[in-house]
Amino acid sequence: MNRIIPCGEVPNSTNDVYEFLKTISLLVQAMRLSDDVWEKHFDRLFEQIRESMLSRQEIMNTVQLLFQHYNREFAELPREYQEQWAAVFTPLLPRLEGWETLDDLRMLCWEGFRELAEQMQTLHCSRKHRSHILEIRKYIEQNYNNPELSLNYLSDLFDINPKYLSKLFKDEIGEKFVDLLISHRIEKAKQLMLETDKAIQEISEEVGYTNYNSFNRAFKNVVGVAPSDYRKAI
Repeated sequence: MNRIIPCGEVPNSTNDVYEFLKTISLLVQAMRLSDDVWEKHFDRLFEQIRESMLSRQEIMNTVQLLFQHYNREFAELPREYQEQWAAVFTPLLPRLEGWETLDDLRMLCWEGFRELAEQMQTLHCSRKHRSHILEIRKYIEQNYNNPELSLNYLSDLFDINPKYLSKLFKDEIGEKFVDLLISHRIEKAKQLMLETDKAIQEISEEVGYTNYNSFNRAFKNVVGVAPSDYRKAI
């Protein structure tokens, strides 16, 4: 910038499309797999562009090639991934016309790719953990009577952040973990009252309550009457 470069001093550009394609393919594949190695391929692509002494139009053609490759790859992914790609790059495209130096262009692209990588990672983890939610629900159904059962207990057992696990319950099951657990315990307590002559205190312990007052309060909140009144009515 701010200098005159005689025509004779400008090296001829070496536009090796095959090399660009190879790097672009590695970059897109790494991004698709949420592999951090995409950063290395991104840097390599812009090194190749700089070393090749491309004209502005040739540079834009290379960037367009990169985006076309992404469009093809993301078309094969679930819709939520395609939506992330569109949300990040649709507003970026008009901004790519105003760059002055290769560093400007690189920074614009880097911001977009960095944002996409973070969102891809979040989606990847989300889909992976969603596959666990049915397993977690089944575990609760089979172990509801464990007094130690809690969100943190499940978080440690299934290696999922407790806050994220709580969100999964709301998003995938439609209710909070504690509500699901109480529901299973109270339903089992009602069944035991109906089918056995066990004392209510014994039933409360059998369904996972070490404190009878906690059981009595939970039962009344769910059923509308105290356990003793429920037993009298059946």
